[in-house]
Amino acid sequence: MKPHSKEARKFLDLCWEQQIYKNTDIKHVELALMLGFEKYPPSINMCKNHFGLTIEFFFIHCKVAEIKDFLADPESRKYEMNEIAQKLGYTYRSKFNRLFKSVTDITQREFWYFHEHFVKTTGVSLVEYEAPDTGIYMPQDGKPSFLSNFLNKKAAKLNYYNNNGSL
Repeated sequence: MKPHSKEARKFLDLCWEQQIYKNTDIKHVELALMLGFEKYPPSINMCKNHFGLTIEFFFIHCKVAEIKDFLADPESRKYEMNEIAQKLGYTYRSKFNRLFKSVTDITQREFWYFHEHFVKTTGVSLVEYEAPDTGIYMPQDGKPSFLSNFLNKKAAKLNYYNNNGSL
């Protein structure tokens, strides 16, 4: 078992249950205490060691997953991209655009078109197609979301490592 696996799982739980990735004011010290560490360096290393991402980039992935969830809904077509950015809490569209592209390598509009084409050609949404076997984090409606998929993939990796001793 990798050191701090329990804390890594708690980190995933906090992302799902309390959506701590939305708290732009959270400090490493606060997060360390939430995870049960007395100081922050282990919490920084824990995220990188278990998930391959810094805490900040992990949070960015969570935010982008939420954006993808919104964009995958056909109702999102009613809105201009700057309205979507504001609906999701982004004051500046440029930051919204940069965040999304830093993770996906495509723009939000390209995602719209890709998702729409994928659904038309396969009959399945991307979120359903990408859903991992692990279903620890699941929305109340029982349907996977991009955020639940992201967290479940990380939980599956954590479970695999804990059960097998290596990746």
